[in-house]
Amino acid sequence: MTELLAPAGSFAALQAALANGADAVYLGGKTFSARAFADNFTLEQIAQAVRLAHLWHAKIYVTLNTLISDEEMPEALYYAGELYHAGVDAIILQDIGLMTALRRLLPDLPLHASTQMSIHNAAGCNFLASQGLERVILARELSLEDIARVRSAADIELESFVHGALCICYSGQCLFSSMVGGRSGNRGRCAQPCRMAYKLVDDLGREVKTCCKGNYLLSPRDLVGYEEIEKLYRQQLASWKIEGRMKKPEYVAVVTKVYRQVLDNLAKGLPPQEAEESMRRLLQVFNRDHCTAYWSHNPGSAMMSYARPNNRGVFAGRIQSAGRGRISLKLSQPLHIGDMLEIWGSGGNKPTLTVEDMTLAGRPTEAAAPGDTVSVSCKGGREGDRVFKIFDAPLMEEARGSMDDFPCRPLNFAFNACIGQPFYLRAWDEDNYTAAYTSDYVVEPARSSVSDLTGIRVQLSRLGGTGYKLGELTGALDKGVMLPSSVLNKCRRKVVEDILAQRAAGDQRPWDKNAFADNIRIFLPAEKQKAVEKTAISVLTATTEQARLAADKGVKNIYIDALGFSGREEVDYSCLCRELQAKGAGLLPYLPQIILPHEEEYWLKKIISWQELPLSGVVVNNLGQIQMLRDLGWSKPVYGGMGLNCFNSSSCRFLAEQGLKRITLSPELNLEQLKKLDSCGMQTEVFAQGALQVMVSEYCGVGALCGGRRHDSRENNPCSRPCRSSKNNFYFRDEKGFCFPLRCDNACRMHVFNSREHCLLKETVNLRRAGVSHMLLDIRLYDRPKASRLLELYQLAAGDDICFSEATDRIGGIMQDYTKGHLYRGV
Repeated sequence: MTELLAPAGSFAALQAALANGADAVYLGGKTFSARAFADNFTLEQIAQAVRLAHLWHAKIYVTLNTLISDEEMPEALYYAGELYHAGVDAIILQDIGLMTALRRLLPDLPLHASTQMSIHNAAGCNFLASQGLERVILARELSLEDIARVRSAADIELESFVHGALCICYSGQCLFSSMVGGRSGNRGRCAQPCRMAYKLVDDLGREVKTCCKGNYLLSPRDLVGYEEIEKLYRQQLASWKIEGRMKKPEYVAVVTKVYRQVLDNLAKGLPPQEAEESMRRLLQVFNRDHCTAYWSHNPGSAMMSYARPNNRGVFAGRIQSAGRGRISLKLSQPLHIGDMLEIWGSGGNKPTLTVEDMTLAGRPTEAAAPGDTVSVSCKGGREGDRVFKIFDAPLMEEARGSMDDFPCRPLNFAFNACIGQPFYLRAWDEDNYTAAYTSDYVVEPARSSVSDLTGIRVQLSRLGGTGYKLGELTGALDKGVMLPSSVLNKCRRKVVEDILAQRAAGDQRPWDKNAFADNIRIFLPAEKQKAVEKTAISVLTATTEQARLAADKGVKNIYIDALGFSGREEVDYSCLCRELQAKGAGLLPYLPQIILPHEEEYWLKKIISWQELPLSGVVVNNLGQIQMLRDLGWSKPVYGGMGLNCFNSSSCRFLAEQGLKRITLSPELNLEQLKKLDSCGMQTEVFAQGALQVMVSEYCGVGALCGGRRHDSRENNPCSRPCRSSKNNFYFRDEKGFCFPLRCDNACRMHVFNSREHCLLKETVNLRRAGVSHMLLDIRLYDRPKASRLLELYQLAAGDDICFSEATDRIGGIMQDYTKGHLYRGV
């Protein structure tokens, strides 16, 4: 049976999810959560959430899905221990260092791989299964066909998003917010730069003509899987996930109820019922326009909300006439008193109003139906303006009602009230938890008021806040007895407290806090290795020509982008490898961050062909690639790229255990963190020069905006590939005038690079003292003269102190406006 997993950013949202049929709820604590700006839960509230959910046979998953620094690791592990003790059903995580530590410290705590881990193929799933994880939350970019491929080859539970906001970048691979605003998405503080306005421009800063109306060129619509839900159901996934921990409880209530109904119908072999009304509810509660993401295709511009990055409500009709403080509106949606409308006029203003009075055929009315023409009070609006309903009063009232009248489980009571005997009360619930209490009070004949069954029922039904409601009530009651309310209340409290304590004990896991705290110490960084004598240079190249240039400049470690930008010539690895070897350099293919299931066969053949070549190794950028190499019996050195998000010593230890020889550390680490990091014998590398990639996206802005890439019910236009035909490069220019370079690769993915180039040449000595063995130069976006000069200067700076001083004096002529990234600020 597929699980329905709902979000909760607050306790009210948790109640909304459970009351409307969620099988499980995911929520975050006050720390280490990828939604740091949600209300989130204290430890005490999480324990309460577990008790409440388990009472309803539902599960609680807690998100620890951020990267964890070395200084935070003890706190994060201890916090996970508290969650384990509280009885949470699983932890959702991103950090591979946290993952490996928890597997050893708490081997029976279920772990789920967050979508922030960027797992998108069966190899990645099986790698995590081998590490003891129970579930993988798949990347949102998979098609239903790709999901089926993963399902057939993966030996692990799979979870997929079914509804909610989309990220334009592969989750876990986005550095945009981090580098531009200092708020890291990998640390739970994304500022959503994808929802900002941009212009598409060329090399000269000229605005490029596009097909869209609007400036929100990176803002996707929301995923609404409802219309294609039967196709997803056939995949037999373990869980459907609703996005929305930043949303209000009413949103959680409405969306959860809709998908609960459709999932129940499909489980019974029935089609979704009331499909039109269900879609209306989903769009009414929040509508950034909708799509099915990449489920059946790469939809290009049809997936995007270029005109508006936030809620637009649902189209309610056009103004037929306006004047004297009123508008006449022909409805395409139901309208009620208390609803809110927004008017979209040609002038760009969007006034809003609450419907306080409404007439139909000249008569006051509380409600009107689609097709009716109504008149409402309004100070703005003109004939022909579009009107959107942004708040549906009855829908919100219904949603709130589901929380106000939160359903409870029945608690049954049996009593004995016989004269001359102590009053006895027993209680039990549906899960066979039972408790009994014998009062000190001895039942006696009534002197004034006589107790009856109705009075007993009233006292025993006072179960507010316990999660229970009064169920069956049976017992022996002599005639003419007196049962004081205080006695009944005390007996009720005793048995209920006993049952709740039993349930809590059943929820909680035994945990020796002191022993656990001692065990955490083995995951703290060991004594830091000493400074390296010399920092070597590694170079990431885009073409054979760039690789040759790097070798000519004396670089020994040359990575070549194995996928390549659009239109690159086919690389003759055999010839290039031997040519570089003759110059004393080693060649390493740099695997892409993304290898989708339908692309795996191509890459497996490619990697097999590399086995016989004198390569110096290969660079992996996803956990799945480690598994791919292992399955193929790869025997050459394996290095790790930035795609692995190595952020702490525990991650280094894990990757070293997997056989990696070198790791490119996260560019979000600062210098102090680099100094303290224990690489566990691996060589360490930092990104030092070039335009840092801040996004990789299945959506290609160039193809969608200029190449005709669009898919809807009427057309499926292939892209005209302007990335190849244009003589100019493309950029996204933000409202402050910063230009972010775009490149399309040979798999038609878009790569967005930082507007300011990285340059750490002046930090060479500091990095060497911090134990960094390699500095990575990405010259893929450079022309030959600039790349040549930079290679010379970095080689010079890697020499003695005199050479370093000379190099830093000369860098100003090449790099006048650059950034050192997070080296001194961190995230």
